[in-house]
Amino acid sequence: MIHSLILLTGLIIYSILVTIALKRRTNINYDLKRGIVCYSCKEEIDDRYRWEKGTHYRMCVHCKRERGLKSFLTSGFFIDKKILISSKFTLIGIWFNIASVIINAIYVFTKIYPLTITASAFLFTGLIISYINLLAVTKPKND
Repeated sequence: MIHSLILLTGLIIYSILVTIALKRRTNINYDLKRGIVCYSCKEEIDDRYRWEKGTHYRMCVHCKRERGLKSFLTSGFFIDKKILISSKFTLIGIWFNIASVIINAIYVFTKIYPLTITASAFLFTGLIISYINLLAVTKPKND
């Protein structure tokens, strides 16, 4: 019973966050894939690559310079934003959610309590990854 309440609460909070994010942000996923918009600062890039077919994630000159400075000055862990918009990152979130559903189904038949904790962890991890991906492929609306 408590397990169901925790999962339901998590899903409600996630739904509210996504609804708020979609009302305040504009989806630019198509423009990112085409290379029309810089995947780092989400500003438009205006040049000849605009009409090429295929996936071309690109950065503007300013962001390339900033990235070079960050990688030069910090020798620590550095995540490129291109990873957050990739289809592999999206699939990781989906697989975490699918694993959560499978573990919950196993719990229903076996009643092994540690499975509920594992399922909750998988669900929340998948939801966090999905929300990060949502924020990476949208930009704030200009009112």
